[in-house]
Amino acid sequence: MQTEKSASTRVWRGLALVCVVVMGVATIVGSGGGGVYVDGCFLGPCPGPFPPEPATPTIDPPDTVVQVGATVVFSVRAPGVDNATYQWQRAPRGFGGPFFDIPGATGSSYSLAGVQLVDDDVKFQVKVSGSFNGNPVALASLPAQLAVSSMPGIIFEDSEFALADWAVAAISEPATNGPTHVEEQATTGGNPGAYRKTTITMPAGPTRLLVFDTLLSASYDPATQGAVYRIAFAQDYIALPGALGLLPALLIEQDGRRYMANGFMSLGTLTWSVPTFPAVFDASAFYRVDGPACAAGESCPNFSASGQPIRFGFANSNQGLAGVAGVSGGFGVDNWKVTVWRK
Repeated sequence: MQTEKSASTRVWRGLALVCVVVMGVATIVGSGGGGVYVDGCFLGPCPGPFPPEPATPTIDPPDTVVQVGATVVFSVRAPGVDNATYQWQRAPRGFGGPFFDIPGATGSSYSLAGVQLVDDDVKFQVKVSGSFNGNPVALASLPAQLAVSSMPGIIFEDSEFALADWAVAAISEPATNGPTHVEEQATTGGNPGAYRKTTITMPAGPTRLLVFDTLLSASYDPATQGAVYRIAFAQDYIALPGALGLLPALLIEQDGRRYMANGFMSLGTLTWSVPTFPAVFDASAFYRVDGPACAAGESCPNFSASGQPIRFGFANSNQGLAGVAGVSGGFGVDNWKVTVWRK
């Protein structure tokens, strides 16, 4: 059952990445709060009047779903750590810890072959030891989670983005002389080939804009196709020139409501990239941004076999602040892909 926050905090403060660049400083507002990106430094290590510290090691992929019998490979990144040694660890199914050493798993990557249902919902982390700026360090990575399905995933994807294949809706404040958005199929310049291009113009704040893009053919019916266990999301992304950086999040539509996926997203770049963010979601990862409120005890969204059909797409949110001049910019999306996994 999904618990809702008030609309004033949930709809605008909990939305996907908003990045407004003013005099070289980009303020990032995302799920659960914000951060500051200055001179190319976000989440350290950063220059400043303090001793530099190593970044927390990360595992790629941070979350993944595979079918029974598959092989999954995790790798660790520990930037700045010299002469690194590794020890992979595993937490029992259904627990966030404690983690126990995996015998013999001492490389920068770890491969698990012949995955079985007993491996579903387990977590992995890596202990990284070495030196940073000449000083010894011992670091634990952020955890990675594995989900396992007995059935193949059902895939919805688009890499050509014909305009007739997509529906667009928006919430704009103010409704008159407010923010504008334009969607196009750029036939060249993608990763590769065609891509979907969105241009946003935000007048001087305070202003708000939510844009929803839905792939018309991407529809899944839990009643006939089975309950949803996890949804995996992937897309290639590029920021377009301008003072407004945007990074769209996974969108689902069900029973007259729209939901967006929680999760931190990295700042986009002017070259094609695959942003780093939690890309595997269960029902609890989504929050309602449009449509009627959910009744007490109602599952919102409803991934069970009693749930209504689900549509998929992507959405981006934008908010201008009082005293901030109007800005414009945009983004491109290519190789958009959603995989629905069942138990």
